[in-house]
Amino acid sequence: MSSLSLFFTFVFSVLFLSFPSFAQSPLNRPSNIGTGVFVDFIDAEYDMSFSEIADAVVGEKQFEINVISVVTLNQLEEGYILFDLKPDVLEVIVDGERTRLDQVKTERTSSGVSQFHKVGKFTDKGLHTLVVKSKMQIWTKNFGLWLNDWDDRAMLELYVVSNLQYDQYPMRFKLNGKSFFKDSHVFTNGIEVEDANSIVLEFPDFSNSSSVFLNVVPNESLSGLYQTTYLTDDDRKIDVTLYSSSGSSDEGLEKTYNERVKVALYDLERDWGAWPHDSLVLAFDDCNRSMEHAGAARLCEHSAIEHELAHSYWGRGVFPADGNSSWLDEGIATWMDHNLIMQVRSSYIDTDLSNNGKYFRATNQSSYTSGARFLIQVGFLLNAEKQVERTENWLMTQCMRSFYEKYLYKTFMSIDFLDHVVNDCSNGSRADEIRNLFAKYIF
Repeated sequence: MSSLSLFFTFVFSVLFLSFPSFAQSPLNRPSNIGTGVFVDFIDAEYDMSFSEIADAVVGEKQFEINVISVVTLNQLEEGYILFDLKPDVLEVIVDGERTRLDQVKTERTSSGVSQFHKVGKFTDKGLHTLVVKSKMQIWTKNFGLWLNDWDDRAMLELYVVSNLQYDQYPMRFKLNGKSFFKDSHVFTNGIEVEDANSIVLEFPDFSNSSSVFLNVVPNESLSGLYQTTYLTDDDRKIDVTLYSSSGSSDEGLEKTYNERVKVALYDLERDWGAWPHDSLVLAFDDCNRSMEHAGAARLCEHSAIEHELAHSYWGRGVFPADGNSSWLDEGIATWMDHNLIMQVRSSYIDTDLSNNGKYFRATNQSSYTSGARFLIQVGFLLNAEKQVERTENWLMTQCMRSFYEKYLYKTFMSIDFLDHVVNDCSNGSRADEIRNLFAKYIF
């Protein structure tokens, strides 16, 4: 087969496989967006150049990053391409032509306002190349892609051109100027590619706006480092890295691994199957809130270890397609890591965990408690009249396991989970009750 034929075969395969996730994008062209259209990213390359700000003074940001985001995308409907990026945009180029950029705010909801960039060049359906030049400033050389799913527009769009959570695509980061990061460690859940002048990192095709982990830490900021290997349940030997910039020593991290991390990995593999990622990276840091990534986590406190590791299965193994679906991964992580009895028939406030607006990107704060209690209520129905605790609810665990296996490395929406519970977990006699439960507390 010729190289050209191979290229078109590859493109067709990528486009065909990408359509299901694209179907989870919000509808195009509400009145507030006009002719803006959501697109499907095929791949993205992010070129980042770091420099010191010459006239910076104490108390100001000390370093500047100039970023060139190059995105190959597929547009399924003619219109003006939508994307997101929070730092200052310097230039936008579509298919080699420079164009203007408009800000588009979505309709206001009780959860706040989201917004996007809309390019000024009208484009037809098909493949396009989007190039965006931007810049941002940071305080220290301890650079990290620190994401946050509690706030609107606080995921990968904080740093580079990104799409909504429904979209998964391979990414490549190039951090130019190795001299800038001299005497530093690179911690990532991606793969580092050999390059003489730059730090080049590649991330798999299931990556989305919440999964990437990247932190470059100067040696003087590193208080502890422990590296080992872990043999997964399917006989893969994966690299495990624990590091700290908040005072934990090498010995302390080794103890944490043996007493907490390794035990949690064993429990997770027993319940859900083999560790779904190629490595594990845990950063122990001075921060306000722990955050999960795919096979990685930033930990502000040791008590979050088991919870954040669970997210490498739920949330970063199977991916919520939007903020209206992320209640499930927080709910099940709470359900898993609390050994207390959560009464099924206890007082329960009506919630709408999946009714936060079409563009909602943050996790509903009720997801942790209300999401966990809701899963127990579903388990109550699956187990007929027997009231059960988490440890006895084997039918619900079986239901969740089959859902996890079905959607591993894919995105899901709340409606997908409802359909799974009704069609694959229930014998049919409880279908109406289950749908009513979802209608009351989820939708």
